[in-house]
Amino acid sequence: MESQISPYKNRQIIILGSANLQNELLAYVLQKELGPKCRIVEDIEELTGQVDTEAEQRLLMVDCAGRNIKKTLEDLRQGLLSSETPITVALFSLQHGRAIEHNALQFGVRGFFYEHEKLPLIMKGVDTLFGGEIWLSRDILVEVATNHTKKRVPSMESKAGLTSREMEILALVSVGANNEEIADKLFISPHTVKTHLYHIFKKINVPSRLQAALWAAKNL
Repeated sequence: MESQISPYKNRQIIILGSANLQNELLAYVLQKELGPKCRIVEDIEELTGQVDTEAEQRLLMVDCAGRNIKKTLEDLRQGLLSSETPITVALFSLQHGRAIEHNALQFGVRGFFYEHEKLPLIMKGVDTLFGGEIWLSRDILVEVATNHTKKRVPSMESKAGLTSREMEILALVSVGANNEEIADKLFISPHTVKTHLYHIFKKINVPSRLQAALWAAKNL
């Protein structure tokens, strides 16, 4: 299988799920094609001992087939996600239409792969996650960001002095939308988006789009 995806050798992937044929195949392909050490852990309580603290980046892929996703995320937040070892979390084998993406994003999940996803697409998604970006349908990202902003604007206005429009734009930035996508969603020009971003950066005291997204992730 030929791949145009960047190789990541000093990384680790942990698959939380049963050691069945599907997960064994996924682990084999990800390690062979992308390079990171990849292992399967069946019990969430064993995760901490399996994390390679020497790896530059770590990705935990949670098999959602037959799993109580909310409870799993709660357990992760109480354990692995509260540790000093940073780790990116992705969900796979998700069923379409369950509408769990919003809550999962709030738990810190950054990748979403659905049932019957093709391996090349999963590999591309893993590559994107290692690059520090979110892997989720753009439509769902924008919907989540917009709905969440409507609920949180008042408290955030008083905290950072952001206007409602600035909060909408910051929320969209936080889920990876570019200026053109923000402009289309909010029915404004890309130039207006740039102007708003300039004021947002000054108000929250950050130098870049990435830092603004990180600020939003902590404060939204």
